[in-house]
Amino acid sequence: MSLDTLYSAGGKSAILLGALEVALSGHQDGQRLLDSAPAVAALAAPDVDAVLSGLADVVAAANERGSGLWAAFVEGANTDAELAAAHRQRDAAMLRAAAQLVERLVRRGLISAPVNSRCVAELCWLAGHPNQYALLVVSAGWTPHAYRDWLVETTRAALVGSLNPGQSVDPMLLLSTPRGSG
Repeated sequence: MSLDTLYSAGGKSAILLGALEVALSGHQDGQRLLDSAPAVAALAAPDVDAVLSGLADVVAAANERGSGLWAAFVEGANTDAELAAAHRQRDAAMLRAAAQLVERLVRRGLISAPVNSRCVAELCWLAGHPNQYALLVVSAGWTPHAYRDWLVETTRAALVGSLNPGQSVDPMLLLSTPRGSG
């Protein structure tokens, strides 16, 4: 690709960000991942287990598609101010989406209001973050199916563990899926 072509497309940062959005969302039209038909269907499911199972399918597929580009995005953010700002914005947007999920599940009566909604949202955000896919599947050798199952159990532990304010979630539960299972 010539420099003229690269700059007419908005430069390297714009190309990387565009490719990342398409990879994570699975859509070229700019549709947000959580606005996709499978995510909308999952969010409308009748119980928390069905919601989490459907969302895990959506998030695991997005992370599988986008993990390589996410790694390039993180690397680029270390040296490029535009990518660093975009990285902060993307992380903040994913955290907001996790907080909205918690709020939505509470509003629908599928979970009780957590004692610390922010902490629960952060745990959900962390579990579904593209870095987790890269660490567990790419680096540790888990199967995508094992990652997906771990994602369901981890988010369930964060959300449902908050049903009893006196109950704490065993951190080892969050690591309970054996490597390569599934």
